[in-house]
Amino acid sequence: MNLLYMAPVYIDEEKPDGVAKKVLNQYTVFEKKYAAWLVYYGKNGVIVRHGSIKSVINYGSFHRRFLLYSEVKKLVDLTEFDAIYIRYPKSDPNFISVIKK
Repeated sequence: MNLLYMAPVYIDEEKPDGVAKKVLNQYTVFEKKYAAWLVYYGKNGVIVRHGSIKSVINYGSFHRRFLLYSEVKKLVDLTEFDAIYIRYPKSDPNFISVIKK
């Protein structure tokens, strides 16, 4: 079963705060049962994690929220997810377009 975990929150992996620890711990638990992907904001860009693979998509001139949802759309196009877990969703056009996929 493929699971996409979207967490539009900043996570500093070197010094995670309470929310970051919870997100990372949840992802660790999800990985034990599912083929899980995690997407969140990192220091230098949007981070996409899957197993031992971690990709960083630099923010560049893009607004980070737009970039996060753009990356999620790409993942949804490439992978058939059985479930999507969204932490802290906020309704905006990019969020709605991901839900429609």
